[in-house]
Amino acid sequence: MQNLTDKGAIIFGVQKTSQFANGETATADWVDYHSPFNPRGDGYQDPATSSAGAGSSIASYEWLDLAAGSDTGGSIRGPAAVQGIFGNRPSHGLISLDNAMPLSPKLDTPGFLARDPYLWNAANAALYRENPLSRWSWGDSQPSSILSRNKTLFMNWFNENILPRSSDPLTCSSGLLLHVDGSAGFISRNGYINPPVPPFGFSNGQISVFAETPDSVFPLGQVPAFSSITNHTEYLPVTINVVAAKGCDVLIAKLAEDMVAAGILKVLKIGAGIEGGEILMRRYFVRDDGDEVMSRITSRGRLLFQDWDRLRGILAPTLYVDYTKIGKGKWEAMSADDFMAMVSNDDFLGDLCVKTQHLIGATSWERVSESKVVGHHQLRAAHQVYTSPDLKTVKLRGHSHATNEHYYVKSDGVWKFAGLKPEVRWNEHKFEEVFKGSYTQSEKHS
Repeated sequence: MQNLTDKGAIIFGVQKTSQFANGETATADWVDYHSPFNPRGDGYQDPATSSAGAGSSIASYEWLDLAAGSDTGGSIRGPAAVQGIFGNRPSHGLISLDNAMPLSPKLDTPGFLARDPYLWNAANAALYRENPLSRWSWGDSQPSSILSRNKTLFMNWFNENILPRSSDPLTCSSGLLLHVDGSAGFISRNGYINPPVPPFGFSNGQISVFAETPDSVFPLGQVPAFSSITNHTEYLPVTINVVAAKGCDVLIAKLAEDMVAAGILKVLKIGAGIEGGEILMRRYFVRDDGDEVMSRITSRGRLLFQDWDRLRGILAPTLYVDYTKIGKGKWEAMSADDFMAMVSNDDFLGDLCVKTQHLIGATSWERVSESKVVGHHQLRAAHQVYTSPDLKTVKLRGHSHATNEHYYVKSDGVWKFAGLKPEVRWNEHKFEEVFKGSYTQSEKHS
């Protein structure tokens, strides 16, 4: 870090890593604190570990240029792959880890995650040092074992027979090895995972770990994939890993620069895709000096239109809406536009001072016909009302327990949401006061 600050870097803060810098899956393994969110795609994906916060932040915040992480078995390359950013595991021993707490001294190495390969290359150059052997020498002083001997055998074989250094200093590496770790698949946060088992087998991502070669992630593009979270097509990054001979780290970074200059790769953007886009599951914190953050929260346009547009896209042309149990009447055939106007109104779900979370369970499905289905759900709707949109001071709480009927119809061959009927069973706290437009009976009901 001192090398970076000496070159003009400004340290902004520290970021979340998985517990004990171990491989963990969100949300199942993150027990003591919550995993960061991967902003790509539907915004509800695992950021990978262990440098989870580093990868998530570079893909989320334009004002962050670079994030430092560590890679023992993939802790930089994994987050780089799933978030579609540049990331590298340098040649082992090339960068000092003095005074760093080790996980495995013979495998640990620091690296960077970045959107811009030019900046990425400059940051790497600031860390490279003349003597890459001291860390390995420190590791050699530890008790030897058959595991370290096996690693040395593999390293020597690979570096001598598969990817040796070139005698030409301009090329450095006799070749490049490419492998794919980022396969553009959803890694959702809401699934149950199997119990842990001892690691078995060997993967391409472990080549650089045991051969001590540099392995870097290059984002190639993005592909469409249907999300079960948003029920829409989202875009996920596709990446490739580039491995060079040990010590040829500069070659890989220069290759990334040349490919950007040739238009093959791109300088990446933040957001839902590597080419930008609104982050769908956006979360905010408010700082004491957060005027800019507050202006973004209270400016509904960019933050909320995306969500309302997505809701509008799944609505049937007309809806059956029975809100009599929450004081808003019943509509036998409400148009989609009227439904949107009602739910997004400041007196209802559009109120920036209201935060709500609906927990749905015990679902059963009733097939009415080939083109109509009814979903029956148990529901707990928790609401918290704040005194102002800065969401600092709670005014009141109100929770409702209900059973809901949700209606779905097939319109032009596509299933659409066609209405709902909540049956409130009981309320907690001051639910009747949550929505300004509820329990007023002032609207015209059809």
